[in-house]
Amino acid sequence: MTLEELEQSLPNGFHDSLVEELSVNYNENSAFLKLNICLTAPGDSAETFRPAKLCLNELSFIAIDPPSPRDLDSKPYRPSPGGLKIDGTVADEKILPSFTQLRREIPDNVQIYSLYVNNWNSYVHIAVQEARLEWLA
Repeated sequence: MTLEELEQSLPNGFHDSLVEELSVNYNENSAFLKLNICLTAPGDSAETFRPAKLCLNELSFIAIDPPSPRDLDSKPYRPSPGGLKIDGTVADEKILPSFTQLRREIPDNVQIYSLYVNNWNSYVHIAVQEARLEWLA
């Protein structure tokens, strides 16, 4: 499953989910993110979260943009309690300037997907062939 397909299977996508941990294993070309997935459907008032592990296999790269703070953003650039608040989107040239070049250099079955980090006003870009979600607790 691609990250886009996985996001579409969630009631709120990755919107307002929280990243607690990111781990990359370069020997195995894999990574995982420990998340609290926001399961609140659009329009609902009370937020509901569920812990999960996002497993990424056949990883080509993960690239983390530096923070691009807005005037009112808190500093230093640490996560708020609970983790980094994210939203997900398929990458393009607008949010990843090297997208076109990278797209030519990685296999067709690898999707480039970006997680917008609200705390930093920047992105984490992930190029991965397969993603799966494991629900925790």
